[in-house]
Amino acid sequence: MLDHIKPKNGSSVADAGWSDVDILKTISEHILTTYPMVQPHFQPYIKQKGIGFSAPQSFIHVDLNEFYPEAKNGNTVFVSTKIRVPHDSTICVLLNGKVKLWYNKTCVFSSLNGKGVGENGYSVKLVDAVEAVTGVKTAWQTVVDAKKDEDNEIIIEVVFEEKEDFCFDFNLSHPQNITVWPIDYLMWAREESPLAELEHEEGMAISDIFESMQDGEIQFFKEQKYIFPTVENEGVEYDFSTLFCDGSIGFSYTEAIDDACVSFT
Repeated sequence: MLDHIKPKNGSSVADAGWSDVDILKTISEHILTTYPMVQPHFQPYIKQKGIGFSAPQSFIHVDLNEFYPEAKNGNTVFVSTKIRVPHDSTICVLLNGKVKLWYNKTCVFSSLNGKGVGENGYSVKLVDAVEAVTGVKTAWQTVVDAKKDEDNEIIIEVVFEEKEDFCFDFNLSHPQNITVWPIDYLMWAREESPLAELEHEEGMAISDIFESMQDGEIQFFKEQKYIFPTVENEGVEYDFSTLFCDGSIGFSYTEAIDDACVSFT
């Protein structure tokens, strides 16, 4: 079960002769006593072109060429999401690419010139993203304080220079272990859509494309509008035969956030 864990010289686990069961019991008990329990909930999302995981449970890769193939030098786009946490948490934000990061309307850092520079008291450093696990070689890391029941808004600004740079990789992780996989059991945090119509749904929102960075920052922060994703309020159809194999059983879940009439045919 834990064959990949090799006890090192002087290891207390090796000295004690712990079994796999002992190790797992100790780890699970530590998790349950250290981190508050939360109730499970549904985490829906909208599948969008140009947005997907670099590897399972890894960085989210956002390719803005898919949204704006007509982009020209200097054009600017803003990508937004919110961090949802069950309790106040310190979150490690990881970004790979030439971007500008804003947290709750405050500029955190910029790597637009290829080198990460911290802003407004935030620090940033380049870290190994464990490419074999995440599919991403390196990433800029900064730490933010996320509050329960608050928006914890993340805005990522991207400026077009070359098509290969009109994209980025984004991830949330634990400050004590920046590899992707501990996020679910060391802490629970999710990126969620900033759109009111998609409240509590996992995802990101894409702004209009602006002529320049200066023009974009003035207009976007004056009135934050998003072009993608488009929200379908009626006439949505789901073909379960394309989602499941023969013999499978599928369940769907939805809820109304206001008085509404929901019909099924």
